[in-house]
Amino acid sequence: MQAWLSDAIARLSENPLLQGMLAAFCTFILEDPTTIGCGLLVADGRMRFATAFIGVSLGIAIGDVGLYLIGRFFGTRVVNWGWVAQSHVDNAAVWFRRNVVSAVLLSRFVPGTRLVTYLAAGVLRAPFYRFVLVVVFASLIWTALLMWLVIGLGELILPILGRARWPLAGAAILIFVLLQRRAAKRLAPAESAGSPVVSSFEFWSPSFFYIPVAFYYVWLSLRYRGPMLPSVANPSIFTGGLIGESKSQILDLVPEQQQKWIASYILFDRPEVGGSEGAAEGAWRAVSDAGLDYPLVAKPDIGQRGAGVRPIRGADDLAEYLLEFPAGSGILFQDLIEGEPTNSSAMKQTDGEDRYRGVREAGVLYW
Repeated sequence: MQAWLSDAIARLSENPLLQGMLAAFCTFILEDPTTIGCGLLVADGRMRFATAFIGVSLGIAIGDVGLYLIGRFFGTRVVNWGWVAQSHVDNAAVWFRRNVVSAVLLSRFVPGTRLVTYLAAGVLRAPFYRFVLVVVFASLIWTALLMWLVIGLGELILPILGRARWPLAGAAILIFVLLQRRAAKRLAPAESAGSPVVSSFEFWSPSFFYIPVAFYYVWLSLRYRGPMLPSVANPSIFTGGLIGESKSQILDLVPEQQQKWIASYILFDRPEVGGSEGAAEGAWRAVSDAGLDYPLVAKPDIGQRGAGVRPIRGADDLAEYLLEFPAGSGILFQDLIEGEPTNSSAMKQTDGEDRYRGVREAGVLYW
């Protein structure tokens, strides 16, 4: 098996045109794994960078334009086919109306948004040539970044693996595909539960997602000679909101006249001693004294990336939440806002089209 795979790769490396065509075709099936595989071939000297870059970029661009054309010629029938939910198309359409260029560019780099955004672009009949120009530019940038990363890692790792490098590389790509599908299945129940997923940016691991952010942060720190400079961006918030800020302290900053726009909340410190039953009684006492009732939203007062945020619909949920919550840490309880705003009918244009869309995030209602 190992000899056959090595011979096949060797024969393929002798025909750059076939390599480029095969790379472009494979992007229609598995885009990211194809880019990774081509990057590894370049790192191993079996494929020219120009061949890989042009083939992958061309395939990605053709696929993106294909999504646009499907949306343009078939319209809302793609929803009936089950390709995408109507709510997702509506959300993408609202985003697309705001700025065509930014919507296309960001959807290329934010996982889970490309399909619905490009289909919505076609359904809304966005300017075709402008769309193509932006898509080609985005595919070139995306391919260059991902391939540069893979080639750099491949040049370091492949020589260490020796003759087993390609079987192991193939296994790694297969695992990557399986993890992608597993993540997609884990997202599906949340969508069917009535809480549509707005963005799937957490599809990537934080250690990978924040790599470009970290490099950019270091660059700005050197340029402006101050690694802590971002901490003064919001002087009223601890560390400027960079990390470790308190949700309750931020909500306390809202003037009393504007508190009506915020879901009622109370901060509760989980006792360091005593069991979960005692903590649940104390938490419910604090919630009741604050005039709150079920259903609630519980979240760590200091946290990030949505960790520990849960709806609390009864005493059992409260006890279970406190059982897992670390002792000595603060918990923010807020009223759970569900359903459409009571005044949503007043926020519509005369043609019946929604002008504003309410977004509920962390228990706060935004317009």
